Amino acid sequence: MSLSPLYDRKHLVKSLLWICIVLGLMKVTGGAGFAIVVLMVLYSTLSQKTEAMFFWLLVSVVAIIVNPQLIPKGGGFSLMQRGLMVFLGFVMAVRVMAYPLHSVIRPYTGMIFYVLFMIMSSAQGWNPKISFLKLLLFTLIYFAYVGMSNQVGINPQVSSRRIRSVMLSMATLFICGSMMLLPFPGISQMQAVTYGLESIDLSQYSSLFMGMTSHSQCLGPVVSVLSVILLGDLLFSIKKADPLYMFMLCCCPYLIYLTSSRTGMGAYILGQMFVLWVFMNARGQGRRWKSRVMTFVMTVLTSLLVVSAFIPSVQERAAAFLLKSSYGDGQKVTAEAVTSTRKGKIYEALHNFKKSPLIGNGFQVVAEMKKQKTEGLSIFSAPIEKGVWVTAVLEEGGVIGWVIFVVFLLVCIVKSLKCRAYIGASCLFVCMMTNLGEFTFFSMSYSGGFMWAMVFVGLALDIRKMKDENEAMQREMMQRQMEMEMMQAEGEPPFAG
Repeated sequence: MSLSPLYDRKHLVKSLLWICIVLGLMKVTGGAGFAIVVLMVLYSTLSQKTEAMFFWLLVSVVAIIVNPQLIPKGGGFSLMQRGLMVFLGFVMAVRVMAYPLHSVIRPYTGMIFYVLFMIMSSAQGWNPKISFLKLLLFTLIYFAYVGMSNQVGINPQVSSRRIRSVMLSMATLFICGSMMLLPFPGISQMQAVTYGLESIDLSQYSSLFMGMTSHSQCLGPVVSVLSVILLGDLLFSIKKADPLYMFMLCCCPYLIYLTSSRTGMGAYILGQMFVLWVFMNARGQGRRWKSRVMTFVMTVLTSLLVVSAFIPSVQERAAAFLLKSSYGDGQKVTAEAVTSTRKGKIYEALHNFKKSPLIGNGFQVVAEMKKQKTEGLSIFSAPIEKGVWVTAVLEEGGVIGWVIFVVFLLVCIVKSLKCRAYIGASCLFVCMMTNLGEFTFFSMSYSGGFMWAMVFVGLALDIRKMKDENEAMQREMMQRQMEMEMMQAEGEPPFAG
């Protein structure tokens, strides 16, 4: 197996070096070194270097969720990071209005309808000021992603190889970086004292591995969405068993297992199945390539079934993972046992939904915030724990808000599939799946921001793939036309012989 020529290996290494430099500066300065990212974003914005803006935007998103044991987040980091995202939001909002949107990106602007409704809902909600501030932060960051994805996709000066290398640098950081931290449990495992978990019996968990992220329940969803991007790009663009892609894809399920994140594992399995389903139904994929992929998939599935059927220790570990407790104490693996940890938040959300069933209680607030004052940035950027997105959206936006949001999600996925934006559609699907375990759709200051960033990275890769295919087709047509003209000039009939 050889490395694919469709990504720039030198640019991949360069991107990783820059990430290490930024994280190293943050380490030695207690977080203040993030200022270099602010300066680089300003420089690339003023000089209109789209590829550089794309890279530094992703670096700023990565810095939010990186392991605090490795990189401290003090030194004004939060203020600089949020200020940077607000700045980019305003810049990209202007560019979204000034430049035409690609047909792949256009459906994702439908989020504005949900935002406008939530402004009305929040005005009579539990704490309008906090809701408005959270809406402002979410909207600016979201449309910064929209504008950046559109620019990366349509700009003729952008290199698809370098954009793919930037994506791979982010995947390498979290997947390969987490694997490298396995021998260092003091850094890679969650500690009860550090995370305030003294009241929880951590011995019931086989592992709380957080790797390069700030929490074990963050690494699972992060790896699941990265696995979808890698598999989608491998199937639809690379179209060969690239060693780097294959290695990282093999690492993904093992890393998720170490996190004890059932949300991450469920999203991973469903996400991989969705990508494979789309791949098998997509047009333009060679029969030989499809046959090779499905043979490999069936071999892996058969091996897993055989192992799980005949090795009791594997069955016990799988049951312990699903139950988040030691298996064999009389507890059975049932749907009720697996979902029991989410029932409390679901019932609470439904109880609050009944108080205002039509328009909800306001964006990203809880009942305890009714009399809370808006002091400091942490008030409107801190994530709110609300269980699963289905009931959380009902609680916040009522029936009307829920319908608007669900229609938005369905339209985006259906339109993306029709436009052959398979990676973006798959990323949005896996994002929905992760939010069935933990509601982070609107937590742009935590893992929700990373998940949305990966959705738009996937869309950018889709657009670049389509442009590359169109350019290749045009070159082939021009070459044929030149051959025909040369044959006619020599007096030979076209396609003779």
